[in-house]
Amino acid sequence: MYSFSKKIHSYELCHNGTLKLSYLMRYMQTAACLDIQDKGMSYEFLREHNIVFVITRLKIQLDETFNNNDDIKIESWPKGVKGLTFIRDFVISKNGKAVGYASTQWVLMNFEKRCPVRATSLPRALPDQTHPLNRDIEFEHHILPPETAVFCGTYDRKIMLSDLDENLHINNTNYADIMLDFLPEQYHKNIFKGIQINYRGEARLGDELRVSVFSDNDTVYYTAENLTKGSTCFEGKLF
Repeated sequence: MYSFSKKIHSYELCHNGTLKLSYLMRYMQTAACLDIQDKGMSYEFLREHNIVFVITRLKIQLDETFNNNDDIKIESWPKGVKGLTFIRDFVISKNGKAVGYASTQWVLMNFEKRCPVRATSLPRALPDQTHPLNRDIEFEHHILPPETAVFCGTYDRKIMLSDLDENLHINNTNYADIMLDFLPEQYHKNIFKGIQINYRGEARLGDELRVSVFSDNDTVYYTAENLTKGSTCFEGKLF
């Protein structure tokens, strides 16, 4: 288990004064990377073996939001492997109090061939761990707007160089910023305490996304097609 702590700064906040979910996801990614690095599997070590971890699902549930000068702590641990899927969970604390929980699912990808490989391809095993405050978080296999949802618009978004990470595709945390960018105006004052993203296919430099947005009560739904590849890029919701 790895624990990562820091203080929230004003430049990490969004328009309503609360911590951007993309920044929270970056802290989670930092804790996860440092945890496997402590276990002898740095990013460089994995790349030497031509494999990288790629996220397939993420869900965060918060009881409270974070504001400027709050202290945040992220605790992260590997929860187990099911088939090709590695599960990693998180406890999120604010000023010493647990206020959120998150779960992520990952697969190993052959970096050159851009395809999933078996968990046994990992050079060293990740021991399963637990946490006294752990909660089981259920994922929606498909995030689809209900029949009662209202269509809010369709938007095109090109993948730029600043979106990319070392895996040469859009970093998983940037998807939360895309969702924020296309948030319907009537929801600009809403404070969302939850997010789920299903990552369906990678987007690389120059790819064109078409993002469709729907709303139903206090939940906003997103579906994004990768027009360049002719496939679904991601599904998501803010709630």
